[in-house]
Amino acid sequence: MDGENLPAKPWWREIQIVWLVVLVVGIYFSRTDDLYLAGEETRRAQVAAEMLWSGDWLVPRQQGKIYLSRPPLGSWAIAIVAQLRGELDVVSVRLPTLLAVLATTLLLYGYTRNFLPREGAFLAAVGYPTMAQVLQLGRVAESEGLFTFFISVSLLVWHWGYLKKWPGWAMWSAGYCLAGLAGLTKGPQGIAYFVGPVWFYLLVIERNWRSLLSPAHLVGLLGGGITIGVWQVPYMMATSWEAGKAVWLTQASNRFQFFDWAGAVKHFVRFPFEILACTFPWSLAFVQVFNRKCWRALGDLRSELQFLLVALAVTFPTVWFAPYARGRYFMPLYPLISIWCGIILSRCASASRETGMNKGWRVFLGGLSTAAVVGGIVVCVIAFHPSWVLENVQIPPIPAALFLGLATAIAIWTVSHIGSSEGRSIQVSTVCIALIMGFIHTGLIVSSQAARQPQVGDLLADVRTELRPDETLVSFGRVSHAFAYYYGKFIPQYDWPATAQDETLPTYFCVRRSDLETHELPFAWEPIAEMSFEDDDTPSARTYVVVGRRLPLIAQKPKPERN
Repeated sequence: MDGENLPAKPWWREIQIVWLVVLVVGIYFSRTDDLYLAGEETRRAQVAAEMLWSGDWLVPRQQGKIYLSRPPLGSWAIAIVAQLRGELDVVSVRLPTLLAVLATTLLLYGYTRNFLPREGAFLAAVGYPTMAQVLQLGRVAESEGLFTFFISVSLLVWHWGYLKKWPGWAMWSAGYCLAGLAGLTKGPQGIAYFVGPVWFYLLVIERNWRSLLSPAHLVGLLGGGITIGVWQVPYMMATSWEAGKAVWLTQASNRFQFFDWAGAVKHFVRFPFEILACTFPWSLAFVQVFNRKCWRALGDLRSELQFLLVALAVTFPTVWFAPYARGRYFMPLYPLISIWCGIILSRCASASRETGMNKGWRVFLGGLSTAAVVGGIVVCVIAFHPSWVLENVQIPPIPAALFLGLATAIAIWTVSHIGSSEGRSIQVSTVCIALIMGFIHTGLIVSSQAARQPQVGDLLADVRTELRPDETLVSFGRVSHAFAYYYGKFIPQYDWPATAQDETLPTYFCVRRSDLETHELPFAWEPIAEMSFEDDDTPSARTYVVVGRRLPLIAQKPKPERN
């Protein structure tokens, strides 16, 4: 690293930190509650709600039944925020993810500031929160945001300590404890994504096998084991050995349950392109990993690049060869892709104008600016004349016009400064790209989704009118977690009734419509409401919830006896 790149003051006191905070807060913390909770968000929220209702934070439950999909750290985070804020609303449910994205972004700047100048570290940090899929998942209460934070921080803090020659026990303890927290968030992937890259890097690249046999490494392993064990042991004592295994292995085993060769081949071909789309626009720079000239220009960063690429190469097959893996499963490594892209683009931008690398930077900026303007025109056409293009796409005119204006202004600025290799121009260009990506999601996509989403209050109006506050609503079998969350009260889960004469049966109940299609209720009843919280036009029968009222026995006609 050149001496001029060394920070003259602590990295957290540099002005770029302020820019990053303002940028991430502006993109992620704005319009947080414009959209209702959807997808798996309500499941995470419901598990947290039952922790708060019951006071049992040890065993995650859904409708009172043990929830075996994953360990509970994600729901703990939601429940803690809800306690601090005094309510389990949309903001409380999503805030842990938003904070995780901000923390990951700042970590990237601090890590890369060890070997990059300010503009390079800024590029590396901005890339992660403005990737296409991070913009999608980083604003919602899915587990990926928190999971990505713990995995990336475990890898980068460990390597940070390795480069800076921290005491071995501190380096290993930090890595394994953070990996343990990743495991408590989403299961064994969190631990594997730390152990695999680090061990491979030490054994194959550094040939430092002694580090793995050192007492310091043993201390780190012990720290990671304790991090998991403080929850795992009491959990198994409260449940069973089988539940202790299932909470770690259920989700992972489901990925290979329905294997077929045709699907596997299709996934193998498609998945790399899916990752490039998920990490757009910065993936346009990542493909330079196959450029030999680029490698020669980055020779002084060999150690850093080797660790990044080892981590990516070791972990990528775990999702590439899994037929039903999605791009989001590789999101924990997106911060490392962001670092690589930041290194490449900063070198391209600061290179001499006559070089091919600088030309690549100018093409990158010019291409994105042009695409943004063209996209703005298309968006305005859809917004002002939807019948000309897609009638079912709803984009409000004001956000569309604002996006076109923003894209045009950025394109004009970019064209006038595209050849500058000054650090400030590079950083402003980076902010321009971030603003375009941020506005596409926060301004356009969120507005379109808000126009289509179901009105939760209207869906539940009939139910709240019919049921008195002291009435208990139960479910026969498990119902949609979205309904359970929005209902706002604990819904006990009953087995499917066998006889109408059971006096313990409640008056009000709810069931999935799909269960009514395969089972018959043994008593007379009348429907009160039927609803689904999906925002598409054809929700599945599994997501539809039917709320009914059991009629008194005196009103029920006995079924004739069969001869």
